[in-house]
Amino acid sequence: MILKNFSKVHDNFDAREPTLEKSNGTLGADLGNDEMICGSGRLKPGDRVQLFGGFDMIPQWLCGKNEYTGTLVRFTPGQHQEPAAVIKLDAPITVDGVTGIIVILELRYVGATWKDSETVHIELCDFDPEMKPWKDRKQGVWVESHASYEILITEGSGLEI
Repeated sequence: MILKNFSKVHDNFDAREPTLEKSNGTLGADLGNDEMICGSGRLKPGDRVQLFGGFDMIPQWLCGKNEYTGTLVRFTPGQHQEPAAVIKLDAPITVDGVTGIIVILELRYVGATWKDSETVHIELCDFDPEMKPWKDRKQGVWVESHASYEILITEGSGLEI
C-alpha cells in the first residue's frame, strides 16, 4: 500500500535535521518496490494523537500534564505482527535524563490493531530511530508499558465532531 499526498515532514531531532519522508514525498517505511509499512487499523501517518498515562495515578513522564500531543510520522517494524508507530511530539519530554520529541508506540496486547484508541508501550528517543524492529536497532528510554493514545478528531478529518 502506498500512502500519498501527505505534506512533507521534517524533524529536528538534533543538529543533523534528518528528514522522515521518502524521496518521492510519501511518508512511511520504504520496503522497496514502492511498498511501505502500514498499520492494519485506522491510525495513519499525519494523524494527530494524544498520549495518556497508564497505571500510575500521576505518571512521572507527563510532568504534571494530562497528556502529550503529537503527530504520527511513520510506522516502523514492530516487535509483533503490527508495526510500531513513530510519533513526533509537539513538545519535548524528559525521562531518566534523556530529552526527546520522538516516541515509539508499540501495541501492548497481542491481536490489538491501530484503531481510534489503544493501550501501548512508549519508548522515548533522542535520535531518529532506524527502520528496524526494537531488538535490531538502537533503543531509546523505556517510558511506560500501559499508556494509551487517542486519535484527535479535528475539523476536516472526515469524522463528525
